[in-house]
Amino acid sequence: MKKIILIIAVISFGLGLKAQNPFIITRIDTGDTINDSTIYVLTEDDEFTQTNYMYFTNITNQPVNLRMQMEVLHISNGATVQMCFGGNCVSDTITPVFNNQTVDPDSNTLFDLVYIYDDYTPTIIKINLLNADDLSILQTFKVYYIGETGLADVKQISHKADLNIYPNPAKSIASVAYTLPTECSNSSIIIKNMLGKEVRNIKINGNQSGKVNINIEHLSQGIYFCSIVCGETMISTKKMIVRH
Repeated sequence: MKKIILIIAVISFGLGLKAQNPFIITRIDTGDTINDSTIYVLTEDDEFTQTNYMYFTNITNQPVNLRMQMEVLHISNGATVQMCFGGNCVSDTITPVFNNQTVDPDSNTLFDLVYIYDDYTPTIIKINLLNADDLSILQTFKVYYIGETGLADVKQISHKADLNIYPNPAKSIASVAYTLPTECSNSSIIIKNMLGKEVRNIKINGNQSGKVNINIEHLSQGIYFCSIVCGETMISTKKMIVRH
């Protein structure tokens, strides 16, 4: 009986450690700590540009090699979002490998989001803090860019992009199942390697949802990024592993 209780206690302790976020995220403009994994930004600037500065503090006892990923859940027409990390700003869904940042315990690193927009309809993005060594997700938070009508606009959003890859790892054929936002047109699936070089580009012929089978036999073993692109905007990215 004591052994069972001890095992349960160890498992519970391990789960507790796993559930703890490795970083404290602090907004520089307000000084607020993001406790509920959500940021709301009111888009009322007449210049139609919002820049939000924040820093991540490593609260673990180990250095963390960090890389940033962005998922666009919904975007206003004509809007763009840039991530600034490691001295470089990108509109892609993942920061370049040469901008990875190693954050020591009790140290921090800067991260900025630049939002450029034409109107006040909502944009929702999700930011993933990745372990740069294996691209696993360490922590995540969402940013809501909302207009003067506030959260009422967000409740009207009923469709978002979705992307699933199977099998993963894949050997010769990877099946990519996708769902597109209703306003999305001129779409494609793009695969890039770890250095950000495009290795495949497959057009999606106007279907709201579907599946594409991609021949990956010619790709070298390793980690790739599979993205849905709507017009000029990458709206969802997943890690894809090729293993022959």
